[in-house]
Amino acid sequence: MSASGINFTGQSVTTCDNTCNLNISQWSRDIDPFSIHSLCSTEILTTSQSVSYSSDDCNPQNPSKRQKTDMTYSWREPNAFARSRSCTFSDWIQPETFKCRVIEAGFFSCNLKDRVICIHCNLICEQWNTEHDPCEVHKILSSNCLFVKSMLKYTPLSIYANPEQRLASFSNWSNKISLSIDKLVHAGFIFDGSQIKCFYCHGLFKHCDSINHPLVEHIRWFPYCNYARQLCGEELYYKIQRSINTMPINNQLENSFDENTISQHVAAYVDLPSSKYLINQNQFEPSLIQRCLQNQFRLKNNGFTENTDLYIACLILQKHEKFGEIKKNIKIPTVEMQKIYRSRQLLTNNVYQLLPYTDILISFENDLQEYKNQRQKLSEEFIEEKSVSIEREKSLHKWSLINPSRYDITKGGWIIYNNYSKCPHCHIQYNNWKSDDNPLDIHKYLSPLCLFVLSTNPFNYERIPVKKMDEEFTDEFIINAASQPYTGLVRARHESGHTISDRLNSFEQFPNHGSNDTNALATSGIYYDNRTKTIKCFYCESNMRIINGDSSFTQCFQHLHRVSNCHYIKQINDVNSHSLKQQPSNKCSWCIVNEKRLMALPCRHFCLCEQCAHIKQLCPICQIEVTAYAIVYSS
Repeated sequence: MSASGINFTGQSVTTCDNTCNLNISQWSRDIDPFSIHSLCSTEILTTSQSVSYSSDDCNPQNPSKRQKTDMTYSWREPNAFARSRSCTFSDWIQPETFKCRVIEAGFFSCNLKDRVICIHCNLICEQWNTEHDPCEVHKILSSNCLFVKSMLKYTPLSIYANPEQRLASFSNWSNKISLSIDKLVHAGFIFDGSQIKCFYCHGLFKHCDSINHPLVEHIRWFPYCNYARQLCGEELYYKIQRSINTMPINNQLENSFDENTISQHVAAYVDLPSSKYLINQNQFEPSLIQRCLQNQFRLKNNGFTENTDLYIACLILQKHEKFGEIKKNIKIPTVEMQKIYRSRQLLTNNVYQLLPYTDILISFENDLQEYKNQRQKLSEEFIEEKSVSIEREKSLHKWSLINPSRYDITKGGWIIYNNYSKCPHCHIQYNNWKSDDNPLDIHKYLSPLCLFVLSTNPFNYERIPVKKMDEEFTDEFIINAASQPYTGLVRARHESGHTISDRLNSFEQFPNHGSNDTNALATSGIYYDNRTKTIKCFYCESNMRIINGDSSFTQCFQHLHRVSNCHYIKQINDVNSHSLKQQPSNKCSWCIVNEKRLMALPCRHFCLCEQCAHIKQLCPICQIEVTAYAIVYSS
């Protein structure tokens, strides 16, 4: 146990010694500490995740032992892994600031031009364009990667979305250079007490005296920042990116070793305990370890500083040889991201005149004002596509917060994804919603030139008609609806049992009729079919056969029906069929604030207030597209 780097901390719990923060409990004698430590150290696991570990993984010679041991452990990336990842980029060809972002995104360099790999999800990317955020690429192309879920959470400094808060952060800044604080604030920068950085992308300016224009420098050095990008527009963005005064690129090292010297170094390293351990544990083939060492000396001109570096390098090479040889496994971020950001695709291919950086600075303020004027004109005609609105509604279906409500999020223009919210028009992101957040105001702070924000009515597509009850239904339907135990109409699935009286009458032929609460059954939508000897729901067609006249089956069926997905029983209880969250019967199912007034058609769910109906396309209960609303006047 000690040799494997694991210490005893008391109460049958062990922990790794200062390297991978691994906590393990419930050991058994047939588990090899070396194997479990190696296994867990190479996997990114979410906090307190329980896994089932099989002892036969450690003892392949004894397949008869199939005892499973549940081991609970928590994980955050070992410092040794983070350091080794950084070391793999020592000769990377991309700019320094972009390289740091790739490292932060969890990628390891493959030592083949700018190709990188995530050792946890095997995502391989190459041919990078600095305009694409590596963190966003990783999240989008491999959303289920455990590194993405546990280590790569979107964490903007949301308190500084409001420019007034950013301005306040500079109150203690001793401005020794002639730099406008207002321009710094507009460009998204804050002062954290010691340095200036972007609240959105966390891009850091270490030398403030080199800043000519904060927004231009922001775009130039941190091109992946969507906040800075949307402030100036695509044309200005690409002019800055293609300016003559380009960012410095790391030059690859010249090889200072001949092949004979490399062979001698490799032979010496193979004899080291760390190499022998990897070979003895059968984790890697000896030939793979030798190739790894050869690549290290050819490309980096030195050996591995730590034992972890050799292990990581072997793991990268092993995975690269397995997955990197298949062309479809290699993703090109520019191609993949253009599928998402289609609005940027055409501008990407435009060829702009290459201007000197100084010329861009001279005309930048005028160009920026012209861009603002263009956005104002475009916003006058802006109407959000119906498909985008429907996508937003679907993303909000499981939204559980009351403040901000689904109505507030919709009016703010956000679409909800797994761990963050995003505007589909300007691609700005936000998360960690608080009860006092106003989604529309935050959108205006983060993206003041977004067409959705600037438009006076972005939802001004063809309004869904609102009708009176007698325009849509006959008197008979309205009378039948009044007999149901809720306000609204439900479409009958069976001819029989549409009204409560019909369902009550059906139980006159039921076995032991007098001993059953037939009124409760009828109210629940259940009736008795004497011909087939079954009890049924008139709406969802659920049924149960009564065996040998035993009426006790009704209690079982009634219970199952209450927890089913039948829209009728859900509407009686006014429970959302997806979230199963109880709501007040008179409250709108979407905003949970205003009173219900409208019934959605054709599904006939009484569910919405008039305010929410103006921005809704789908019924919030069944997700069917609404063709019309009927006004229901509740007593």
